[in-house]
Amino acid sequence: AEYLQTGIQNNIINGYQDGLMRPNQTVTNGEFAKLLANTLQLEIKQSSSNHWSKPFMEALTQFGLEIDTNPNQVLTRRQVIDLTVKAYDLIPEVSSSITYADLPDDINYQESFINPLTNLGVLKGYQEASAKPLLKLDQQVTRIEALKIILLTNNKCQ
Repeated sequence: AEYLQTGIQNNIINGYQDGLMRPNQTVTNGEFAKLLANTLQLEIKQSSSNHWSKPFMEALTQFGLEIDTNPNQVLTRRQVIDLTVKAYDLIPEVSSSITYADLPDDINYQESFINPLTNLGVLKGYQEASAKPLLKLDQQVTRIEALKIILLTNNKCQ
């Protein structure tokens, strides 16, 4: 609830036309673009597109991020992690404060994306039946999870 309240107070996130926030609904590419662009306080310009999220997506492209152009595409944890690390230009780290049960074998990906967010305290994984927490990189992300990742990263990088 604290992340949602912070997001609302700082005009980072708002509800749907019916007034509901739907924090546990999956986040789309367009919604994530808005969250990230607003958190980074990027200049949002008018767009010739008729989709509400295009100005935010264009702002991220101008900022230097390669973002999927389909605003309705639901994002995975891997995609949110990748975009967040790139947006904040986090430096690769050789080791991590947490060992995940489902850590990808790609050492470059671990050092470039997982380790920096883990060591900042942004990623902690899901503690389930396994002894080690799970990253679940291919799992779809909810609006509140995406907001939490962005806000925690933003707070740690200031």
